[in-house]
Amino acid sequence: DYNELGNAGSFFKNTVINNKKFEIYYSVYIKQSEIKEVQDLSDGKEAVMHILDSFAIILEKQRNILKLAGESNDEGTVALMSEYISEQEKTTWMYRSYLGK
Repeated sequence: DYNELGNAGSFFKNTVINNKKFEIYYSVYIKQSEIKEVQDLSDGKEAVMHILDSFAIILEKQRNILKLAGESNDEGTVALMSEYISEQEKTTWMYRSYLGK
């Protein structure tokens, strides 16, 4: 969920970027993101389908990070990614159940 992603961002900021100056703007992020903003949705099931599409993109990237971390013997990142993936797979399962898939 958004809180978990926020926590991941905070972790990244505090451990990876620590003491380096980066100019990060939401407008730049949204242009570069593979997850596109959806507007004017009023159908709940359609909204959940968009959420699932977004999770699919995130999970693919996290699995890639997990693979690279494993190849690099980076156990901390492996553990972190495994936890994120597990939680998000549970969340997507619940959304799919809601949709009857």
